[in-house]
Amino acid sequence: MVSPKATRLAKIIAATAGASGLLALTVWGIVRGYQIGFSAMLAQNPLGQFLAEHPVLSAIFYTFVTVATPLAGAAASIHAWRSLRAAHEWGRAHRAWQTLHEKEVQHTKDIEKAQGELLHVDTLAETRQRQWQAVLAQFYQRGQSHGARQESMISVIRKSGLACLSATPVFLLLGVVPAGVLAACPVVAGLGMFAWLSHRRIHPGHDRYLKLENTQYAVPDRGFVQVRPQTSSRLLTKGKE
Repeated sequence: MVSPKATRLAKIIAATAGASGLLALTVWGIVRGYQIGFSAMLAQNPLGQFLAEHPVLSAIFYTFVTVATPLAGAAASIHAWRSLRAAHEWGRAHRAWQTLHEKEVQHTKDIEKAQGELLHVDTLAETRQRQWQAVLAQFYQRGQSHGARQESMISVIRKSGLACLSATPVFLLLGVVPAGVLAACPVVAGLGMFAWLSHRRIHPGHDRYLKLENTQYAVPDRGFVQVRPQTSSRLLTKGKE
């Protein structure tokens, strides 16, 4: 009857059941009182004489015992159930709040850590950028001042010819492989080597560029001895200044 989710029909049914139970408990109390009085009279107990002299008081007492005890138990159960449900809801909400608070603190620490890492990454990136810019400026100036020697086309042709000659022994497989394929092997090897060497000649790599760089000695050779012209020694003569 006190549930907020119950419908009107459910509340009517509950009220009817409660009234019927109250009436049944009242009748049971009266009957119980008469039963105890009758048993006391058969046993010639003084309680039977007392109950016979005060029938209304005995009926009220036993009715109160049979009715008040279930009502008190029901009220205590309803109140305890509400308290237990409220305690359960409070505990669940408190645990949820505590979890959210811990996550908030952890997220704050994670954000601060990520911001520090991003700042460190930005600083490291700027430092690397300055380093690479300095290296680029150094090698650019070095290339302008020193220069490099480009590989000659004759060297490229010579190496391509050597690759073509190196692929010539495949003609020993004339009985196994068709002659057209064997004839194409040296040509393909020579053309492939020529294309690769030509590309390397025009676009040398960093290591190859340093190998082809013009050498300039900043410190002269220690073993070099400069020959100076010898002068005649002037000697003092007797009697002359």
